[in-house]
This record gives sequence, C-alpha cells and structure tokens, in this order.
Amino acid sequence: MSQPTFMERLLEGVTVEWKPLGSVADYEQPTEYLVKTTNYSDDFETPVLTAGKTFILGYTDETEGIYKASLKPVIIFDDFTTANKWVDFDFKAKSSAMKMITSIDETKVSLRYVYHWLNTLPTELIDGDHKRQWISNFANKKIPIPPLEVQAEIVRILDTFTELTAELTAELTARKKQYTYYRDQLLTFEEGHAEWKTLEEVAIYRRGSFPQPYGEDKWYDGEGAMPFVQVVDVGANMRLVEITKNKISKLAQPKSVFVKEGTVIVTLQGSIGRVAITQYDCFVDRTLAIFEKFQIEIDTKYFAYQLQAKFGIEKENARGSTIKTITKEEFSKFKIPIPPLETQARIVAILDKFDALTNSITEGLPREIALRQQQYEYYRELLLSFPKPEAGV
Repeated sequence: MSQPTFMERLLEGVTVEWKPLGSVADYEQPTEYLVKTTNYSDDFETPVLTAGKTFILGYTDETEGIYKASLKPVIIFDDFTTANKWVDFDFKAKSSAMKMITSIDETKVSLRYVYHWLNTLPTELIDGDHKRQWISNFANKKIPIPPLEVQAEIVRILDTFTELTAELTAELTARKKQYTYYRDQLLTFEEGHAEWKTLEEVAIYRRGSFPQPYGEDKWYDGEGAMPFVQVVDVGANMRLVEITKNKISKLAQPKSVFVKEGTVIVTLQGSIGRVAITQYDCFVDRTLAIFEKFQIEIDTKYFAYQLQAKFGIEKENARGSTIKTITKEEFSKFKIPIPPLETQARIVAILDKFDALTNSITEGLPREIALRQQQYEYYRELLLSFPKPEAGV
C-alpha cells in the first residue's frame, strides 16, 4: 500500500469548500491614496506603487493619503494585466487602474493564502480584451477554502521559500549597489592618469535601420531570416537576449544594418543607455547606435563599461532618473577616459567578476534566486492543487 501524500495527510478528515473569490475577498479603489506629484527621490520616505512589473516607481515626500499597509496588508492587483503584489508597508499609489484586495473575514480566509493561490492561475484564464479584470473575471474564479489551520500551514511552508528569495534578492540589490560603486571608482581617473576623448574621437558609429512601415509581414521571418535586434533585445548584462523578439527577412536585410558578433551597440530610444556586445551576427534597428570602427587602440569591453557608466550618470542627473531623449550631437560629445591598455584590461577583469556575481543566470546570486523561485512554484502547485469540485458545484 502506498504511503499517503503530504496533501492527503494535511487534508485528512477536513472539508474543502470552493467559493467565488469575490465572496471571500473584497476590493478598494486607490482613489484617496493616489500620488499628486511625480517629484520622486530616494531621499523621500513613502514608496509610490504600481501593480505592474516596475512595482515601486519611486519615493514621495507627500504625507497625506498614505495607505497603512503596515497595519492592514493588501494585495495590489493590476486591473488590466492581472499582475499582483503583496504589500505590507505603507504606500501611495500611482494609478487608479489597480485594486487593493483584502480578506472579507480573516478568521475564515487568510489574505496571504489568497495571495499564494492567485499566483497559481494560468495566464490562459485571463480574458484578452482590455476590460477591468477583477469584477468581470477574477471575482468569479472558484477558490478552494480549507479550514483556517490548513491555510496557515500552507502559508507557513510557502512563506519559507518567499522569505529566502526576498533575503537573496535584498543581498543581490546590495551587491549591485556595491558593484556600481566599485565600477564607478575603477572607471574614474584623476587628471593626468588618462586621456579624455569624445566618442567621435574614439569610434566611428552609425544608427541601425529597418524598412518602413514596421508592421508589414514581408519584412519578417521566412527562409534566410536572421536575428533583428531592437531595444527590447538588449539585456542589462551587456548581452543580447538569446533569441530576438523578431527575425528580419531576406527581403528586408539590404534595408537594415548588419553587425558582426563582438560589436558594441547602445540603445538610444526607449530604455536609453543599455549597452551590449553582440554575441552573434545580427541586423540592428534604427533605435540603436552601432560602433563599427575604433579610431584608437582600446579594449572593446572597457569601452562598453565606460559607455554603461556614462549613461548611468546621465540617468542620475535626469529628471525622474529617466533620459527622455538624446540627440546625436549630445551623444557624440560624451567624453570617456582612455588609460593605458594594460590598465583597461585589469579593470575589465575585475568588473567581469562583479558582473558574473550580480547578473549571470548560470552562477552567483541570480542563479540561486531563480532556483529558489522554481522551488517555491513547485511547492505552491503541490500545496494548492486541491481536488476539483464536481461539475455544477
């Protein structure tokens, strides 16, 4: 006879009810908690939240209309994308397009249990049109409700994984700050220790290209299609994504710009200032600058690190930490220090080690976080996969 599973032991002798989510969880619009200004600063105290991937947009000095989630936690739910976050700290909100979810009765249904269950819902359950998802869709989902003590045990187990992931993420954030500090120190030179040259003195560059209009099917895919690099394909670790969002057709290739593996490129629109050294041959969009030829002897990786650091400084000085646009003239006049080649090589070796620790998905903290997230998802599915009710129940 097979041994009972953990879930069978946990549920032995108990009844699981399936109820519409809207009957156990209530919502509130964030209207009275909306931020009035976008004058964000890390020096301010109160975070401004969005339910999307960005989550914390910045920090505000506004003192009124703050939701006290430290006293009553909520799930913030994006009413269009269905993205959700657990919030147990005081905040203000950016958009009215999100709902703040609470449990109607914590003595019967734990909000933290609801949060874990919400994240088991597959994306195919999300309606495709642009309507308010909570009322029209999610409030009608049937959620399994075991006794409160079973909910508490499930939450305890799953929180063990989320807390570990949060600790690792906090450590990664600290490491990234440390990395940025040391990168800036290594890439900064006192007078006389390096020559300073503008980008146009260092390299010849051009922008990519693509035939217009963008949307025509004939420009994409087909026999002989090749990777087509756009802003979205440039990662944060000076590499391109493994597979680009689009491939450019053989017909369109003569109207674009081909670059070889090992070419330095930088984004000039959208997420401005992302730098990459291409790890495969590709064609490049007009929203990126391509450094085709260096006019001086320079370590390519050192040059890429200097570009990355330079744009980091520009973002710090920009309003809202975002560069809205950049002209060719401004870009050409960027200045970077050029020390001896052996110094460049030494700096690159140090920064590559830091980069592996903070950005590599095959080693260091990012890999550890990814593994813990996979472990959490595995146990979440195991613990929340209750027997389905009979049809019509």
